[in-house]
Formats: sequence, C-alpha cells, structure tokens
Amino acid sequence: MGYDIDEPLPWHSTISRTRQLYPAEVFEMLFNKVFTMCVQKGMVSGHTQAVDSAPVKANASMESIELKKPFQSIEKHFKRVDAENQQQAATTISSASLITAPQHQLSRVKNTRINYVTIQWLRLVQHMRKRS
Repeated sequence: MGYDIDEPLPWHSTISRTRQLYPAEVFEMLFNKVFTMCVQKGMVSGHTQAVDSAPVKANASMESIELKKPFQSIEKHFKRVDAENQQQAATTISSASLITAPQHQLSRVKNTRINYVTIQWLRLVQHMRKRS
C-alpha cells in the first residue's frame, strides 16, 4: 500500500473515527478504494478464513459450501448505528451533572486530537493517490 517497513501506520482508531469527522460519501469512497487495492494485491480472495492473520483449517466438505449473504447491507448497518448513537446521545446525562475540566483545557485537547486525526487521514489519502 506504499508504506515503508519503518514508516508508522495510522492507528486503527484513526480510521474508525474518520466516519464521524468526514461525510459518509468520503469515507465510503476511501473504504472501497482500499478494499479494491487489497483485492488487487491478492489480500482478499474469499477462499481462506483467517483469525488474527493466521490461516484456520475448517472441518467441512466442499459439497457443504453455500453462498452466504450478509444479514443487512452496510448502508443499513451504518444508519442503524448512527440512530443508536443519536438515541444514546439524547439520553446521556445532562452536562450540568458532569465533572469536567476548564473549557480552555478541553479546547486544547480537542484541537490536538483533531489535528492528529486529520494528519493521519491526509497521509492515508496521499498514499492511496500515489498508488492509483
């Protein structure tokens, strides 16, 4: 994917949080592009199941193989998760009852996190553009 062996990779949480920071269309485009690159590099083929990057032998015959369809589409899953998150946010304890830090300290932490996530996101996009 264009990373050198000694080059740090983005943290998985960086990519996980990206969906909340950018429009869903941008995240979906990036995900599809990365997935396509993985397929092209032979990292996704559908014939080997892996757990923690280790091949796992299956005790099954080839005759019993059948096509599995996802329970729901990724779009429906995202809508359901977003609705659950919004519902949870609506029922969260009011901010008056929370113990918190002064606003200037919170702003500094928030800006640092946003800058880090943005830098990691941009690095990932740059690497994808180099490879496409």
